[in-house]
Amino acid sequence: MEISRIVVAADRSASSMSALREGRRLAASLGASLVVMHIIRMEQAERIMAETGINAVGVRSSMLESFSNYVRENLEPGAESGIEVSIGHLSHSVVERCEKERADLLVIGAEEEDEWESGRGVLARKRARWSPATVLTCRGTSARRCFRRIVTCLDFSPGSILALQVARELARVEGAELHVLHVALPGLPFASDEQKHQSAIVERLRAEATGDPGLPDPVCHVVTSAEPARAITSFLRLRRADLAVLGCKGRSNLASMLMGSVSEQVIESSPCSVLTVKPKFDYER
Repeated sequence: MEISRIVVAADRSASSMSALREGRRLAASLGASLVVMHIIRMEQAERIMAETGINAVGVRSSMLESFSNYVRENLEPGAESGIEVSIGHLSHSVVERCEKERADLLVIGAEEEDEWESGRGVLARKRARWSPATVLTCRGTSARRCFRRIVTCLDFSPGSILALQVARELARVEGAELHVLHVALPGLPFASDEQKHQSAIVERLRAEATGDPGLPDPVCHVVTSAEPARAITSFLRLRRADLAVLGCKGRSNLASMLMGSVSEQVIESSPCSVLTVKPKFDYER
């Protein structure tokens, strides 16, 4: 999957600064353009206008200066083409900016300034649901030079196979260790049957995931669990993953990602960053 246009949605939260660092790093390594957007809620803008007497243009100008100063104080200079400030609904504004820029990748923080209003990861989940572009949800605050350990989840659906292709390319570019995970639901009557079933799945995983001459063969894993999201997040913690790569069917169908609502749960509870891979969006339609 080619990534040539990246949009970062950022506020003043620690994870947003991590998202901006990651967006800059990926833009530099992939040769992509980078636009940073800062969104002001309508009610916040109206309160500022009522208190100061300035109009919407003045609010945007003031917030642009304030946020630009905040970025300069907290991060090294970056390669973004500029910071855009808009007033409106958070999720809608993100989608509109992605469509305007024809973005291939949206980078966001996992927790935001007003996260307490909704719960951990809920706002990030909404961005991932409605974005026309692939979404990288960044968790953590430390700067990294590269992803060192990548986990992708494969259930052999078209979306998960696309996610595997992206994970392999990222592992090649980043020099990362790649793990491929399949979560099998319990139900076989005998332990011997389950062992045979798992062995067959591992062979199928290897057949699907290996063969890239520029990449060491990934490590394939099968776990059995009636709670796939919990199994995935536990695996990410166990392997100390830097990035989880999940598949998706399309912009408005996150509920059908990978294993039903599992991916939404992973976005909310993952200990690491999550890349939600979407099919290339047709911005012409």
